[in-house]
Amino acid sequence: MKKSVALLTLFASCTFYERDLSVLREQGKHVVRQCADYYAREGEYPRTISDAQIEIPATRYGPWRYWVSEEKQDFEIAIGDINEHGFLLTYSTWQGWYLHDW
Repeated sequence: MKKSVALLTLFASCTFYERDLSVLREQGKHVVRQCADYYAREGEYPRTISDAQIEIPATRYGPWRYWVSEEKQDFEIAIGDINEHGFLLTYSTWQGWYLHDW
């Protein structure tokens, strides 16, 4: 009995995790598209997300984080925390999407 409950719990948490990652990736794709539009108009990426007037929904994993290169020609966004949430989902203009998880 304990074994089946543990397996069911593991399956439910994996399903929830995959669903959360799917939603987060869609949110991230929205940010990436908005940044690309900003770049097409301005010739550089925004200094901050608010500079580009991009609204990002709140998540249970905290806010999306955004970094832009000094020249404003590359950027990176990330959500999650490998120690707190067990994953870090990141997009960068030089590597695309990547997931660090346990």
